[in-house]
Amino acid sequence: NDAQTDSITCDHEEENNRRVMNELKYKILTQHLLDYNKRTFEKFMRDVNREYNERVNANNKMRCEIEDLKMQAQEAGRKAGIYEVKLYS
Repeated sequence: NDAQTDSITCDHEEENNRRVMNELKYKILTQHLLDYNKRTFEKFMRDVNREYNERVNANNKMRCEIEDLKMQAQEAGRKAGIYEVKLYS
């Protein structure tokens, strides 16, 4: 009878150990996935942010160039005797 009790106790301990190990594996895997996602998402967001800022800067530069060209066209029109130059924005 003691052998049967010991066997049942041993089975419960093995089952508990298996559950604990599975839970630990799950927690470790989850932490690795969170770390990986954090690293990759942060890089993705940095790249998106950098690209956005580059586009904003390029657009601002183009706006300045367009304004300069408008001013040159108006000045050329004045020199040519054309007093009204219609420029579309």
